[in-house]
Amino acid sequence: LVLEFRKSLHNQDFVYLEGQPVSFGQTVPYLPFIEIFKKYFRIEESDRVFTIRKKITDSVMNLDKALSGVIPFLCDLLSVAADDPAFKHLSPEEKRKLTFESIKTLFLRESQVRPVMIVMDNLHWVDKASQELLNYIVEGIASARIMILGVYRPGYVQRWADKSYYHHIPVNPLTLEESASLAQILLNIEEITADLRRLVIDRAEGNPLYVEEIIRWLLETGGIERSKAGGFIKEMPGELAVPETIQDVIMARIDRLE
Repeated sequence: LVLEFRKSLHNQDFVYLEGQPVSFGQTVPYLPFIEIFKKYFRIEESDRVFTIRKKITDSVMNLDKALSGVIPFLCDLLSVAADDPAFKHLSPEEKRKLTFESIKTLFLRESQVRPVMIVMDNLHWVDKASQELLNYIVEGIASARIMILGVYRPGYVQRWADKSYYHHIPVNPLTLEESASLAQILLNIEEITADLRRLVIDRAEGNPLYVEEIIRWLLETGGIERSKAGGFIKEMPGELAVPETIQDVIMARIDRLE
């Protein structure tokens, strides 16, 4: 959905920044924002420290020379020593506060030039520092041309529901008809058989990823074949040990690897 949304904006001039929290990165402070700023400043893995500092400095100064004060904090975020003696004497709390303000200021100034879209995928895995920074940014963008698109699973708790500029878009499970349509598209068939519906559609309970993975599993194991009349099951349904969950499907595929 995020990909299709971005593609729909391809003719418009805007800044697109994406950071992705990961399940094993919750102990790494600011991980998604580090990813975001590496993209924003066009930093490559092979760049040396002086190159990274120059890219940050040139980019900020080209945007607005009045923003020179944010440079040390952005350098520090990207593990580059800040070229500012006063920066070294800041307490951790002062550094945190000024880092938050620097990042928000940069985004607000950029949004005056062109709209800014910040995408956070897998927000349910975000580290504590990034969540606090995100909350800080959200508080200050009510009238700015900034859109923060957060994608998260049920169970994630956000503090923005009371904002007039916050919108929650739930992604509901597929209906039985939509699941059947998805299966027909994946198999390139016109009609789905009763056996296949029972094995895949009813069991998926509206989860499109399960529909996709279980059909791939059935094709790979020879449990299903395509025919002109539609998909059909080679073996009797009772003889097919169909994995019950997505994790089981993936593990079954891994087990078949050499």
